[in-house]
Amino acid sequence: DGEGEGDQGDDPDLVVVEMPPSWVPKLRISRENFDTMCPRGQKVTKFLRCTHEIFAVFGECSRWDGLTQRLCTFADKACTMKDEERETYLRRRDKLAERVTYPLRGNSKVERFGPGSAFGIREVSTVPDKERVMHFFTSARLDGLVTRVEVFGQKMTETFSGRDDRLMYRSVTYDPVETAKAMAAAEQAAAAAAAAG
Repeated sequence: DGEGEGDQGDDPDLVVVEMPPSWVPKLRISRENFDTMCPRGQKVTKFLRCTHEIFAVFGECSRWDGLTQRLCTFADKACTMKDEERETYLRRRDKLAERVTYPLRGNSKVERFGPGSAFGIREVSTVPDKERVMHFFTSARLDGLVTRVEVFGQKMTETFSGRDDRLMYRSVTYDPVETAKAMAAAEQAAAAAAAAG
């Protein structure tokens, strides 16, 4: 037969409509105009208690880490005490979309990821040396994990959704004495391995 799917053949009833030529001239942007958005790859705008940085998205001036914007707010008018730093990212392999850091609140950090991130992570909130809260894309997880809350050295709690075994909640409480012993043993093993190698 020779006719595959998508072949038009010699069908007399087939009407082919051709697009008319465009009446708009071809778009041309000069290099100077393109660079005015981010001269030399970066543009900084200062406001009262705030700075906004824009970075080039494409071209040789774009950043290797995918950072496109940084917005910093300050607690004082002299802009010396950073209250919040909000960074926006594009085209990253780990799908990181936004990172918000709060230096005055114990240097806590919130990271938001797009669909397709490793382990289906949607958001991670971290308070250093205290706790970490993770939210997941449930459609990307086979185990149905929705949230995981870790209070370092004390407790770990997980919530689930849509599991066949109807597991909805799991919690682990750590013994502080045993945790301290395990941490000391791990540190000794790491020190011994570093000394041997």
